Amino acid sequence: MDNLIITRFWSRVDKRGADECWVWNAARNSAGHGVAWDGKRTRLAHRFAWFLTFGKWPKRCLLHKCDNPPCVNPRHMFEGTRRDNMLDMWSKGRGVLAGNLNHAKGSMHSGSKLTDSQVLEIRERRAAGASYDELAAMFGVTYSNIGAIVKRRSWSHIGGAAAPKNRLTKSEVIEIRRRADAGERHVKIAAAFGVAPSTVSAIILRRNWRKI
Repeated sequence: MDNLIITRFWSRVDKRGADECWVWNAARNSAGHGVAWDGKRTRLAHRFAWFLTFGKWPKRCLLHKCDNPPCVNPRHMFEGTRRDNMLDMWSKGRGVLAGNLNHAKGSMHSGSKLTDSQVLEIRERRAAGASYDELAAMFGVTYSNIGAIVKRRSWSHIGGAAAPKNRLTKSEVIEIRRRADAGERHVKIAAAFGVAPSTVSAIILRRNWRKI
């Protein structure tokens, strides 16, 4: 990773004592978590700090011991499961009682595969240019799940970055044409990128995005 990006990241952190909160002083999402650019995409700042400290991205939810969303001190974080995240929220006076789980929204619902922070990250990554199929593979859900999250048909109670005004990026258009040339069905390509099959056909036939 570029040293300039690393230096810029830490310059936006109010580093105090080793056991104190290190508050992120730049952009934050609606949940209060910092957001930072890693040179390729937008990341949640506390997850980025974990990566810079330990050399690997957290595989699971990253919870705050301090219950302070903008804190990026790795000593104040721990990895946990979705259930750990829910129990942590309950212990800190948030969320719902276990008996009401099926009436809960988002990560508090018993059938949810994603946490609130993962939904925020999906929206941040999509706003930074990540494709639907990349996000689906990364978070272990379907393309349609990603589309519903990005367009706020689901998880509408959670904030996060707005979807880019352009549905597709230049690199995605090139990838659509590459997949079509390789014989992939238009319907499958459309599902991968969260667009209609007619949009895929128009791209392949160069009725739009003609200059690419």
